[in-house]
Amino acid sequence: MSDSAATATVRPCSRSSSSASACTAGDDGGPSDERAGVSASSADPDPPSASVPPPSASPGDDGTAATDASGGHEGSIVPDLDLVDGAGAPALAADLLDALARVVPLVPHAVARVHVRLVRDDEMATLHERHLGVPGTTDVITFPASAGADAVDVDLALCVDEAERQAARRGHGVLAELLLYAVHGILHEAGHDDHDPAAARRMHAEEDRLLVAAGFGAVYGPADRPKSCGEADRC
Repeated sequence: MSDSAATATVRPCSRSSSSASACTAGDDGGPSDERAGVSASSADPDPPSASVPPPSASPGDDGTAATDASGGHEGSIVPDLDLVDGAGAPALAADLLDALARVVPLVPHAVARVHVRLVRDDEMATLHERHLGVPGTTDVITFPASAGADAVDVDLALCVDEAERQAARRGHGVLAELLLYAVHGILHEAGHDDHDPAAARRMHAEEDRLLVAAGFGAVYGPADRPKSCGEADRC
């Protein structure tokens, strides 16, 4: 979250929701929650990532950008990747940070900064209700740090408990599931949305394309992926 503009609007967005339009690109390029109609300001005395350090300096305006052969973004911006383990999973946190370092350069959009906080169900449920007005846990909540910026600058809260449940149901590792959540949040800030079935298919296809290109293989997979805890009445 930015500490330099107290009036900046931060619109949290949860991937798991009862509405397919819950995470859509707003007019300022950041996601909005159409279902909950909630926004949070960085002036909030109890922000969702109070332990998150301030972002690095914004990238300059003189950088040139191009797309490389793998579909990634080339240019003068070197992404600032940071991860805080709030879930008591240090080895998983280290592996996820390494994995993000492989995936983020392949995103076909400039990425300036990605901060990730790993949380458990209790903290995620608190964030979910406080910022989106929805009770219960979810998989990922995205907090744009610089609305309307040319490069992605985002804070992500990822739920390890939900990743463990989904990974067990889907037959892949927890790291792969968390990486999917992170890529989903980054793509929202890069202009993707999942407000209707066609848009969701495009977004999920791009998630898997990036994961395959980085050597992790497709994670989202078939369209019949089970609903997550945030989408169900019971888990």
